[in-house]
Amino acid sequence: MYATLADLLACHDERDLIQLTDQSGAGVIDQARVDNAIRAASVIIDGHVAMKYRLGQPAPLLTEIAVALAYHRLSGDTPPDAVVDAKKDAMAMLAKIAAGTIKLDQGEEQLPARPGAIVIAPRDRHFSRDKMDGF
Repeated sequence: MYATLADLLACHDERDLIQLTDQSGAGVIDQARVDNAIRAASVIIDGHVAMKYRLGQPAPLLTEIAVALAYHRLSGDTPPDAVVDAKKDAMAMLAKIAAGTIKLDQGEEQLPARPGAIVIAPRDRHFSRDKMDGF
C-alpha cells in the first residue's frame, strides 16, 4: 500500500476522518474503512504505474496521490469540491507518470522480461533467390 493512516492524518484533520469513517458512533477512526480506502487507492495506482516501475518503497509522490484518492473514497457520494479537485489532480498525475512525462525518483524503469517469454525464430524462405535461380 502506498499510504497509511498516519499519512492521511498528516494531510487531514482527525475530526474529519472520524466523521467520515465512524459508522458505529464510537468517536474513533475506523481503521478497517481507512485500510479499505487506501487499498482501493493502491489498486488504482498500481494500474497506472506497475507497468513502468517496480517499487520497493513508495515514492513520496505516490503517497500523496494515494492520500488524495483514499480521502475521496472515504468522502462518499457527495465529496466537497476541493476533494473532487484533489482526486482529479491525482488522476492526472498518474496519467503523466504512466505516459512517462513525470518520472518517479525511485524504482526501476522497464521491468525485465518475464521468464518463459515467447521467442519466435524465422524459418528458411521457400522461394529464396538461390532456390529460384534459373526461373
